[in-house]
Amino acid sequence: MAKPSRGPARRCLLALVLCCAWGTLAVVAQKPGAGCPSRCLCFRTTVRCMHLLLEAVPAVAPQTSILDLRFNRIREIQPGAFRRLRNLNTLLLNNNQIKRIPSGAFEDLENLKYLYLHFNQIETLDPDSFQHLPKLERLFLHNNRITHLVPGTFNHLESMKRLRLDSNTLHCDCEILWLADLLKTYAESGNAQAAATCEYPRRIQGRSVATITPEELNCERPRI
Repeated sequence: MAKPSRGPARRCLLALVLCCAWGTLAVVAQKPGAGCPSRCLCFRTTVRCMHLLLEAVPAVAPQTSILDLRFNRIREIQPGAFRRLRNLNTLLLNNNQIKRIPSGAFEDLENLKYLYLHFNQIETLDPDSFQHLPKLERLFLHNNRITHLVPGTFNHLESMKRLRLDSNTLHCDCEILWLADLLKTYAESGNAQAAATCEYPRRIQGRSVATITPEELNCERPRI
């Protein structure tokens, strides 16, 4: 009499063992102590913490390359909030309640390429808000409440390819001519795309900042 085959049983047992092992590894990977914040989804070097009502930037592992904090209630970014995240490539902070970007907010992010800050409540940017971001290629600041920009705010962004400042409340006066010059430089080089529109004064509402001239604003260029 032939003995019953044990093949199927062994395969089932092996599959069960593998499933248990994978589950254990997954749990370990999701432990907060292992660099994955509570309730966030983490896979390899990607951390996603969307729709969690977060009010502050959570601590993550130093090897994190993508940090997704969209659709939360973050109101403020403390200086050094991303310290030690030198491998970070993409940072998504859009659709929060951020009102201000202080100096040092993005300290240590020397490899950051993509920074998304649109659909917040940003009113002011410190002159050094985006300092020490030599590899930043994309900066989205549209749909905020920015009214004025300090000259030189974007001077350090040597790798910039896409800058969005449209859908803000920009006051186009003599103090914004530096931005007009920068946008013209981007357009002439062909290496970067940029968008910024005037909200005030009403007579030029909706105009691209790049098209503004000193004459129509009754500004005098400084004499050297």
